[in-house]
Amino acid sequence: MSRQQSSSEKEEISFMANYAWATLLALYDKYQLTGKLKLRNLKSDIVLGGEIATSLKLLRSIVELSEIVKEILRRMHAELVEEMEITKGSIRGKIVTSLMAKYKPNGIPVRRERIEFENPANLLLVVTLLEVEKRLMKLIQSLSYLNPTTEKLREIAVNKLQSLIVECERILSVPELRPLIPRGNLIVENTLQLEEIEKKVSYEAVTHPREYKAYQKLLTIRRYFKDDLSVLERETKELADKLLLKLSESKMYELFALAFILNYLDERFKPSDVKIIPRDKEVDGRGLIFSGANGEIIVLYNIISENIPSKLSKAEVRSLHNGSKLEDIVKKLRGLPDIVIIHSSNGQDKILIFECKYTRSINYLVQARFKAISYLYEFDANAVTIISPSPQPNHLSFTSISTSHRGNSENAVRNSLTEGYDEETEEQGGFYVGIAEYGGVFIRIKDEVKDYGKNFNGDINDKGKTSKNSDGKIFAILYLDPTEEGIDRSKKALDNLFREIEPEIFAKNQYSRTT
Repeated sequence: MSRQQSSSEKEEISFMANYAWATLLALYDKYQLTGKLKLRNLKSDIVLGGEIATSLKLLRSIVELSEIVKEILRRMHAELVEEMEITKGSIRGKIVTSLMAKYKPNGIPVRRERIEFENPANLLLVVTLLEVEKRLMKLIQSLSYLNPTTEKLREIAVNKLQSLIVECERILSVPELRPLIPRGNLIVENTLQLEEIEKKVSYEAVTHPREYKAYQKLLTIRRYFKDDLSVLERETKELADKLLLKLSESKMYELFALAFILNYLDERFKPSDVKIIPRDKEVDGRGLIFSGANGEIIVLYNIISENIPSKLSKAEVRSLHNGSKLEDIVKKLRGLPDIVIIHSSNGQDKILIFECKYTRSINYLVQARFKAISYLYEFDANAVTIISPSPQPNHLSFTSISTSHRGNSENAVRNSLTEGYDEETEEQGGFYVGIAEYGGVFIRIKDEVKDYGKNFNGDINDKGKTSKNSDGKIFAILYLDPTEEGIDRSKKALDNLFREIEPEIFAKNQYSRTT
């Protein structure tokens, strides 16, 4: 039984890792992001994007080289070589009659001409591609470490590097270049010979600019290749270090939830542009900015912007021992939500906070509820949502559990608990299990304000006049299971949640309630 459970957990973690890395890197490709996205992991950062951006840049350079090759082929430098052979079979070429008597009857002397493409300029072209291919192969070998939480990241990086190699091989398959590959392989291994060839081509490009126009571009792009490959090698070394990271299950679930939300915003908000938060900002690469017709959305991960002040930051802290002020220590008390969304539209900002919990323990969800409610008021957020997998068991009806804790219902709740079971969990357990069939719930909290007027006489029984704020704050629970079906269900649930929290987040023509 335990072995099956362990296998199930491994599959779940593998799914989360695959989804998270694939989604995050797909955003890089789709919006051609060039910066580095920093994902906090305790005291260090998981830095994404450098090797992806560089490999994309390198791919563009190889595509550009492909165009240069087409131009070179139109005016390719070649030598017309005249050679003579003695043949007994079919005659290809011109018979040398003056030598017939010398070779008869052993054979017929024939002179023929052929085009020879092996010259310094064309060899440099072939060597350039072979150089790139060789260094890319070394990079792939350096990414051989297997780690379940980062395997998808390695797989995607290797696929990108292999796509560069395929493009190089496609160019080398041109009939005029293919015969030069054996000689080119020898030159790649000989640094001095390669430098000599490059000097010759550079000299010819200067002295014969018209004839060497296409090769001049080759020399320029070679410099780009050297720079880009050096950067790519450095970035890939950093990526290899990332692959060694052993992420906790809870951290992997946070990244899974982050990727889920980013993918959701990309689909629903339909941004015209996505950027990594620039370095000059206080949060320096620790989030993304989505820009579209419906305003701007900033998504932060494990960091709070100074634009979202904590009410505790200006709180007065005093020692219980002697009453002295403790000014610096209060800074350490500020909360740190997992994911923060700031939607700016029509001059107004709305703050949405998501707290991720990789747990199926009712007790832990009960504790998370207090954290979420505290964030509502500490950061004056419009909504706070707990994201977690569906608690176990997840097929019991809301009514049967919430109205009674007797018999099987009570046992079901108890079986879904870990250590820490207490009276509060006993009271609330049925609620968290029961809402699983709905994918979660949202709760609108109305703040009541009492106005006693001028005639208040201090009587605690005086109820005064009660007024409520118009919108209130929203506390929500969203069950996100790490499966394809779970993602689809949670997208529909998130549709309804956002329509309550912030309907303006949707692109036009998407305002239809999902049931």
